[in-house]
Formats: sequence, C-alpha cells, structure tokens
Amino acid sequence: MRARNQYIAGAALLLLIAAGAALSALGRAPSPRFSEQNILFDPIENPPNPFRKTLWLNGNWEFRTGAGGEWNTVAVPHVWNSIPGLENYDGAAEYRIEFNIDEDWAGESPILHFEGVAGAVEILINDIKAAKRPSRQTPFEVDISKYVVSPGKNELRALVDNRPAGPRLTPAGEKNFGGIFREVFVEFRRPLRFEEVRAGAKAAAGEDWATASARVTARVAVPDGEAQVFGRINPEEGWGGSIFDSLLSSDSSGYAYLDWRGELPQAVRWSPENPQIYKAGLVAVTPEGMTDGAQKYFGVREFKRDRKGFLLNGGRVTLDGVVWRTHFGGGWGPVATREAAERDIRFIRAAGFNAVRFVAPPHPELLSMCDRAGLLVFEELPFSGKLRGGDSAYAELEAALDEMVARDESHPSVVAWGLGSGIEVGDPATAAAVERLAARLKKADPGRLVYAGTRGVSLWKAPKEIDFFAFEEYAGWTGRSTASLKRALSSKKISASERPLVLLAYGAGADARAGAAGLKGSQLHQYFAIAAARDAMTAASNVGGGFIDSLADYEGPALGGPRVERHIVDTGLLDEDRKPKIVYQQLSGAGRPEDVAWRWSRLRFRLPGAELALLAVAALAGFSIWSGFGRVWQALIEPEELRPFDGDSRDDAKSFLLFGLPMLIAGAAAMSFAASAALDLRPLNPATTSPAVISAAKLWIEHFPVRLAVMFVAQIFFAAAAGMTSAAILGVEPLKIFELSARCSALRMLFVFAPFIPIPLWGFAVLIAGWEVFVLTGAVSRTLWEPVERAAVAVAAGFAAAAAIAVSIAGFILNVIL
Repeated sequence: MRARNQYIAGAALLLLIAAGAALSALGRAPSPRFSEQNILFDPIENPPNPFRKTLWLNGNWEFRTGAGGEWNTVAVPHVWNSIPGLENYDGAAEYRIEFNIDEDWAGESPILHFEGVAGAVEILINDIKAAKRPSRQTPFEVDISKYVVSPGKNELRALVDNRPAGPRLTPAGEKNFGGIFREVFVEFRRPLRFEEVRAGAKAAAGEDWATASARVTARVAVPDGEAQVFGRINPEEGWGGSIFDSLLSSDSSGYAYLDWRGELPQAVRWSPENPQIYKAGLVAVTPEGMTDGAQKYFGVREFKRDRKGFLLNGGRVTLDGVVWRTHFGGGWGPVATREAAERDIRFIRAAGFNAVRFVAPPHPELLSMCDRAGLLVFEELPFSGKLRGGDSAYAELEAALDEMVARDESHPSVVAWGLGSGIEVGDPATAAAVERLAARLKKADPGRLVYAGTRGVSLWKAPKEIDFFAFEEYAGWTGRSTASLKRALSSKKISASERPLVLLAYGAGADARAGAAGLKGSQLHQYFAIAAARDAMTAASNVGGGFIDSLADYEGPALGGPRVERHIVDTGLLDEDRKPKIVYQQLSGAGRPEDVAWRWSRLRFRLPGAELALLAVAALAGFSIWSGFGRVWQALIEPEELRPFDGDSRDDAKSFLLFGLPMLIAGAAAMSFAASAALDLRPLNPATTSPAVISAAKLWIEHFPVRLAVMFVAQIFFAAAAGMTSAAILGVEPLKIFELSARCSALRMLFVFAPFIPIPLWGFAVLIAGWEVFVLTGAVSRTLWEPVERAAVAVAAGFAAAAAIAVSIAGFILNVIL
C-alpha cells in the first residue's frame, strides 16, 4: 500500500510539473490581435537611381509568427512589435507577397533590395532559397534573376528572426525590434550599369571660396567592350561646376573603371551656416545605344581635431548635439516617415543644436536631411559590451562596418565614424578588435575621424587610430554627481591629454509631467543636471563638446516580464509624442525663466529675511502655546509640581479648542512656509550638491505640511482614545485626562522635528503612538498618584482601543469603496 501511494504521489508530481511547463509555454506564446493594429503607411520611396526602373513592394504583405499559423495582413515597412500582443515578441516570423514582372522589363536583371530588416533574414523566391543574411540594419540586395518568372507572377517570402545569434547589433538600452522596418523594392538593371560610384572634393586651405580638387570614381559593367561616360559636377542648387567625359574599355572580367580628377572652381565649403551640396551626375552610353546613369551627392569640407577640440574648415567648432534614436513613438520604433523625420529636424534646429549622433545607421534619407540642415553627424555601429564569438563575431562586425561606410561615406554631414558605445575595452579580445576595426576604418576613409565609446570619464590606453576619447556620462542621474564631473573634466589627467574628449551621451531621465523641483525623475531635475553638465564641459580645456541623450523618449527592453507591454526610457528632451519638456523649452528659447525656478512650496512667493524671521518666531510661538498654553515652563522645569486638578477642566478644554488649536495650525503653516521660502531664496545648486541631497531635501520639505497634519491628527486621535479608556479604568473624568495631556505635553516640542524623518506615514503614526505612551504614562502616574504599572496598563489599553477604532474605520471605508 505504501509503495503504491508513493507511485501515485510521484505520478501526480510529474503531471503537475508537466502541466506547469505547458501553462508556462502557453503564457509565453504570442497571441497577436491583428484587428487592433494601427496602420502606419507612409514609406520614403526615393528611387536610389532615377535612371532605372523600380518596382516598389511596400504595402500590404501577409504575415504570421513562427513556422505556421494563420496568415494576416500587415503594412510593410513595419515592426511586428506594433501589433497588439507582439509588443515583446522575440522569435521567428514569416512574410510573403506576390509581384509581377512586366514584359517591358524582360531582359533586365531584377535586383531585390531591402533598405533594412530588424533580425536575421532568409529570402525565398518561388519557394527557392535565394539568400540568407545575419542581423544588420544596413541595406542589402539580392540578384533574383535565376529565381523569377519573367514576365509573370512571382512570390517573395522572407523569414525573419530577431533573436541574436552573433554579436548583438542593437543599440544599447533600446528595444530589440523585429520585422521589415524599411522599404523594399526591385530594381531592374541593364547589362550596361554603374556598380560603384564615389565622388568627393577637397578644398585648398585658406578662403571660403577656393578651387577644390574633385575626384569621381566608378566601376562600370560594360558588356560590349567600350562605353563613353559623360559627367557633370555642379551645386545642387545653382550654377557652375565642372563637365568631363571619358572613354572606357572593359577588362577580361567585363568591367571598366573610371577615375576622373579635376578642379571644382569657386567651391563653397559645407558648414552648418551654409550647407552647400554638390551633385555628380554620370551617364554611360555604348555604341549600340545602351545607357545607364548614376548620381552621387557630396560636400566640400574638412573636419579635424587638435588637443583642444575640433576644427571645421579651419575654424574652431564645439559640438553641441543630441542623440537621435530613430524611434518615432506609438510602438513603431525605427519605422521612419518623411513627415516624422522632417519634424524631428525642425526640433533639432529650433533648439540650436549643431550636431547629431546616430547610435545605429539611420534611414539614408535622414542623413540627406542632415546634409541639407547643416548638422554634424556622428554615426556608429550599434555594438556595446564585449566581443563574444571569436573570429566569426569579428567578421560580422567588420562586414557591418564596411556596409555602413559604403552606404554613407558621400554624406558631408558625417564627420566621424564610431565603432560603438559602452565598449568594454578592458577585455583583451574586445580591445584588440577595436584596434583592428579602427585601422580598417582609417584606411578605407582617411578623411574622417574615428572613435570608440566607453562608459565613464576615465582615460584608457586607446589605439593610435582612435582620434579622440568618447564617453557616456550621466552625471547627476545614474553616474557621478555633476560637481565631480566638473572636477574630472578639469583634472590634469584629462587636460594633459593630446587628444580631445567628447561626451557621447549625458543627461537625466524625466517623465512627461513637470514633477517636483529637484526630485529625481522630474523635468526640473533633468534641466539642472543637463545645465550643470554643459557648464562642466564649457569650463574644461580640451572637451570638444557632447550630445544630450536623447531628442525624444524611446522604447527600451521590456522590464517586468511579458506582461509589461512597453517600457519607455524618459531621457528625451521631448516625450514620445514630441511634446517639449522644460529643458527643451529653455534650449529653444520658448520657455520662461520662472519655469525653471526652484519651487519648494505649492504657494509661489519670495520673502525677504525679515519676514522669514517673523515667520520663524510665529512658528515657535504657535508650538509653545499649543504645547501648554501658558504652562510650558512649569512642565519643563518643575514637572513634579504638577498636582491633581483643581477647578473645572472644561475651561481648559475650551481654551485649547479656541486658542491652542488655531495656534497649532498657524505654527505648522508658518514653519512650512519659512522653510519653503528659505529654499526659494537660497536654492540647492545641483552643480555643487549631489542629487541625493537634493532629492532628500525635496522629499522632506515638500511633504512637511502633510507630515505635520498627520502628526497633529494622530496625536489628538490617540489622546482622545487613550483618555477615554484610561479615564474609565482609573475612575476619573475624561476631560481631566484631556487637560492633563495638554498640560504635560511640553516635551512634544522636541517632536516638531519628526516630520523631517524620512519614514512612511504609517511608521510616522507608530512613532507618535510610542511617544504618547511615554509621555502619558509618566504624566498620569505623577498627577493622579497612580502607580506606574497601573497607569501604563490604562494608557496601553487606551491605545489598543485607538488602534481598534482606526482598523474598524479603515475596514469600513475599504468595504464602501470596493
């Protein structure tokens, strides 16, 4: 019997474990609600090459999660995290769409192009695997000539998985989105075609108007052996420039190479004040009449560094920038629309910023907007932490770096390439990878600076190819105090460095509400932390500038498990819906000075020193009168002289209600106002005071009136309940106990400092109860000539009754509310 029971118990336990596992798996399974999804469909459909035919595939695609299931309609570009129920889904998903190749496009090579996919992706054309690509945010293309029916109908399927398999190329602190989040198109290319085109110019030193040496290179597929290339370089808006032509002959591989060098007279240098853009247009023609074209935009500028900072076109420039995380709110994350991007550009320029840092390669149209807005751009790989995975992981970083540079090198706004941020360079393998990548960058693009971001202001032994030190430092928020940041930036160790320093990210979190002045998480605390960091950078000798993190609030990794749909990181100058916060209003000049004043009281006032002194005297007088109304000194100096009552205690009770209690309230208000006005006159400076002190002071002062009210109400309540019960036990009139409590409460003057104790209100009430037991026990035993033990029992019984009454009232209120 015993053995059978053991078997039954074991089987039941296994069933319980299996049921728990099944329920857990069921709880993790996504349950998307496609009927509730918001459709955001405004893709940026700029043809990459206007000389070629383009078939856009943006729009309605079919979508499903996992390896099977029901197909549903979604609008691409999108991220699946915008679908209710899939906010935090990490895993595989499948997309499919049908497209037609017309007869007009027969004979041309269809090239499938994805501007950006969040996750690793496998491409299938008509159920044939055409390509597989690891997770990167840069564009890629696939020649699908061998897999399509031309002309005819074709099916494209994309299997996307956003679970990291190699080095995690997602910006640190941001959500791991999944899906096809940028545009998709098919470009049709002729046998004669431009494969790679580069254009640039370097101005001579000296005046703004000077002759620049220009260079245009191209690799051209020439199927018939020869092609004539005609080129023109001219300002994007305006006249002038250079015209050239060249006869090209292909080599044995079928390619010809153009390398034109010439002059660009009266070249205007690109700068934030005058963002002049040039365009290089190329057209190739064969003797048989085949044609193709290409165009490239570039600028003429020089960005260098010295030990003190940075030089743009020979003039000193200080970076005053903002981190632009391409997160556009509403759950859409990095899905960019032209309207949203242009709106953000307006916000950046209105705040007076001259620089932008992208923590991952952005939409190419965003960089074009920065070119035309005159914004200096830091663009970096979304890599942080340690390099794990050995040679294969390094190869993945190298490939991502090459793709970023190849796509964006012609943009004049891009002045520095970043290898990542928050990199743990103390790890030998990571430090070696940084050195190799930096050397590769300097060789591929010697005209730009290179950096590798770390955490904290502390110099490390960087490779020679790193042009400046770059750190993330959230002083006054999660890092050091703003005062210590100022000392660190002005230290001899940093000022003696031969390379300048840049704060890649600084700032503080603040929710969408204005909040309380100085308290962590408030907009005012964010303002003062940012202002103090900017002052610290200005005071340093070789800090080239910094970037506030970030332009707008953005979505971070889910905290608290799958039940938490969205976690918003509130370090933005704007909230997620682009509503300006206090610090942005001040930077843009739209705010008022009083919006950033220290307001410690709900009543806005300014008091001179004389009125402060009068308030303090009134407060002390009020507490003195309340504590004993005329008998304070006797209670303090000669408590043993207190004798049993003589006369009618009703007169004392009336005098307390009519005179003592109003003075009690007046004293509390006076003390609260005095403290608030004093801090208004002499506010705590976040540049010299740690945020912990500011937060603690704000916590105590802001809640001071509330804590006083709790103290007084609790004392009166406990005194009444204890008086009634004690009077019944001791056989005296209750009013005598009340009067006794008033007469013997002089020691309560010491208790006026209790509201400054940082404890919760329920602990406050317990503290008051303990104090009252101490005071009343001694008072009853001395005045009524009762033994201490009997008096203690009476007072304890009174407080037990008070507690019972409080619990009963609370229970009644809860029952009524619920």
